[in-house]
Amino acid sequence: MKDNEIIKALECCRDCKCKECPCYNKETGGCKEIDEQDILDLINREKEEIERLQSDNVKLHTIIPKMLVEAKFEAIKEFAERLKEKVEKVRLKYQRLCKEQGEKEDEVMNIHFKGIEKLIDNLVKEMELGK
Repeated sequence: MKDNEIIKALECCRDCKCKECPCYNKETGGCKEIDEQDILDLINREKEEIERLQSDNVKLHTIIPKMLVEAKFEAIKEFAERLKEKVEKVRLKYQRLCKEQGEKEDEVMNIHFKGIEKLIDNLVKEMELGK
């Protein structure tokens, strides 16, 4: 018997609805009994499925947090790169303005721009170590 037929037969027996039962024999007007081995096989298949799903659930509970941590640090790195790009744009704009106004670039200002990049890199490292 198929699983759904076994379940239907058991429900029919419980509810005394013999004529709706897949085991009902119209010729004899009686019921052929459900094979107990079929019932046991169904229970064992369902038990195996439950165990498989529980195992999958445990795997997901370990994989998902790792994926979230990886995504978090990837986002931090991407943010840091975009931030450094913006700092570089500001530095280039500063250079252009100095040239346009005929002024010499302030070496201290250039050191500050490089320091900002290092600061961003150090912050990313700190965040990675703080996993």
